[in-house]
Amino acid sequence: MSQKGSRAGLLSIVLVLMASVTMVHGRKAVPSPTGSDPVHLSVQDALDIVTPLLISKSFDATAYALSQFDQSTILAASQKILLESGFGLSQKDHIVLLLCLISMLDNQSLHMQFYKMLKSDYAKDPVYAYGIINNISKGVERLYKIVQKQDEALAQMWAQESVKYVVEKNNVDALDRLYVIGIRVSPKFASELLSEVVETEKNVDFVSSLVRNMQADPNYSADGLKTVLMRAVELNNEPMVRALLEKGADPEILLDEEAGTALETAYQLGRAKIQILLNEARKK
Repeated sequence: MSQKGSRAGLLSIVLVLMASVTMVHGRKAVPSPTGSDPVHLSVQDALDIVTPLLISKSFDATAYALSQFDQSTILAASQKILLESGFGLSQKDHIVLLLCLISMLDNQSLHMQFYKMLKSDYAKDPVYAYGIINNISKGVERLYKIVQKQDEALAQMWAQESVKYVVEKNNVDALDRLYVIGIRVSPKFASELLSEVVETEKNVDFVSSLVRNMQADPNYSADGLKTVLMRAVELNNEPMVRALLEKGADPEILLDEEAGTALETAYQLGRAKIQILLNEARKK
């Protein structure tokens, strides 16, 4: 097939994708063409084909179109996309695209190149979280395995930034999916996030996930004076108090004489319903 004919065929693929793409990351609804060899194009020709998809931020479709090219074209086009500002993409968009490519392409050499791009320019971004939230679990899992072998410090950085990000976004489901893939943070970091969950009154389901899966301390104190349970009592957040108690928070811990215990705080503030919860927990 001539280069012109190959390009025309790929343009047809792209038009179909733009019209009716129903792809889910990691689970293609549109099958790959069978019996066709990877096509080599100039970088500009490749970019001409995928630009409409990039502008519409159809990153799974972009990755699918790029996957029809040979390795050198895929790599060169991807590098160009990351370097040029004309596509109007954010750093988050770049990360999502690279994760789509890692998910879609069964090519370890390209996986390693994409990992190096991410390490070079996005070392402090919540890379795993962007992938999970955009349903690119397969790409995240593949990247995680690579970075664990190549750079333990970076693996931990991406884990921390990702877990922190999903907490800030109040996305408990994303945290659980990160855990399923194998992503962990230290108990200390998880405890700090638990304190943030209480202070900012996030979804109470975070308590179970952080304590059970990330080994956060249910009796953690950010200031050495008040436990997270005491802060939940002060905020009159009954569901949060209940969740902390269920995960082992102690209502009678005393860190500071003046601050008192969670139970004392409840009495002082007249939190009648919370007093009942704390007394029931104390008797167990």
